[in-house]
Amino acid sequence: MALSAGAIEVTVEYAKGLKDTELFSKIDPYAVLKVGNQTFRTKTLQGAGTSPVWNETFTFNVINENMLEI
Repeated sequence: MALSAGAIEVTVEYAKGLKDTELFSKIDPYAVLKVGNQTFRTKTLQGAGTSPVWNETFTFNVINENMLEI
C-alpha cells in the first residue's frame, strides 16, 4: 500500500549508548534519514560522545512512496 501524498515531519532528538570507536577522543556522531530519494543529515556533534542530543526536525515530501524507511 502506497502512502498518500503529503509531508512527514521527523524529529531526531537524541541517541543513547552509541559504540565508542575512538581510542583517544570522543566520537563525532551524526544521523542520516532517507525517504525515497530524499536524504537529510543532522549536524555533526564534535566530541559529543556516546549520548548526543540533536533536537533537529526534517520535513520529507511524500508523493508516491511504496515503502517508508527511516
